[in-house]
Amino acid sequence: MTGRSTRGYVALDEESNRLVYLKDCWRVDMRDMLTEGQVLRRLNLNAVDHVPTLVCDGDVGEQRTATQNYPSKDSAPLRAHRHYRVVVEEIGSPLDEFKNARELIEIVYHCLLG
Repeated sequence: MTGRSTRGYVALDEESNRLVYLKDCWRVDMRDMLTEGQVLRRLNLNAVDHVPTLVCDGDVGEQRTATQNYPSKDSAPLRAHRHYRVVVEEIGSPLDEFKNARELIEIVYHCLLG
């Protein structure tokens, strides 16, 4: 595996009985690198606007890649990854569901502000 295999799902938070967004991916496994959840937690604690509201996050058991232990064909070193999930309150919309270009540009603008 050389990519992060990111997938996203609308999921049910059983504690609150509400729909949330669950992102499932393989994150780079480096001690000094913050996880997406750690970054969101800091942004949420500092009341930064236009960023998702973290519900929870964490590694999925001890699932780790082993491909970094083998030489790659193009001699570029591969990094170790861990299976990781992050859940946020906000559920986005597919790009083809925006009414017009202005609506999409406003969303991108809010992302840049965040």
